[in-house]
Amino acid sequence: MKYLTQRRGYYHYVRRVPEHVKKFDNRRFIRISLKTADEAEAIKRAHIQNELIEKFWQDVAKNPSEYDKKFAEYQDAITLARAHGFSYKSAIEISTSPISEIVDRISHLDQVDLATDNLEKALLGLHGVPKIPISNALEIYWKLTPDMIAKKSKKQISKWKNPRKKAISNFISAIGDIDVSEINRRHILKFRSWWLEKISIDGLTTASANKDFQHLKSILRAIYLDK
Repeated sequence: MKYLTQRRGYYHYVRRVPEHVKKFDNRRFIRISLKTADEAEAIKRAHIQNELIEKFWQDVAKNPSEYDKKFAEYQDAITLARAHGFSYKSAIEISTSPISEIVDRISHLDQVDLATDNLEKALLGLHGVPKIPISNALEIYWKLTPDMIAKKSKKQISKWKNPRKKAISNFISAIGDIDVSEINRRHILKFRSWWLEKISIDGLTTASANKDFQHLKSILRAIYLDK
């Protein structure tokens, strides 16, 4: 399997994104931990990952404009909801929220003069939650936090972005390029274990790990885990 590599005894699926699909997928490489040290099992899992990725590229290529439109609408909904003091949640998440929060969202719509259809969708979660691989999280995060770099020089912007890129890269190395909405406590604990091993092997301090967790938390919260 040509997209199979081994790191610290475990196999990973690693593939460079082809030039002809870069307009749909802005990642340079796809790196996914196969979570096995057995070569035969790794080959089977890598084939499955490759088929899923190929299908994703084919689906997006068939209708890229619609994909981009939905993604842009979702990002706008996040910004609009936050402008009115709410985090964006899907309709399913809102339905399971405390009744007081549901009432607050509906009441706010009633209080706003000429509430638009877009505001209603943003506060009631009618855009759903699109699939966002963690490798794409930073592109969304940059757009949601322009105020963080507004007064920075080019060098300062680079210095601000690099540790956040590192945090995402480390998370992918430890967990894989999973969908942001799938991240849960189990993944965070596994990332913690990965860091503890790295600290022990590389002789690092816990400060590096803490920075990764802080950056990861702020990125995920900014996208749609702000609860």
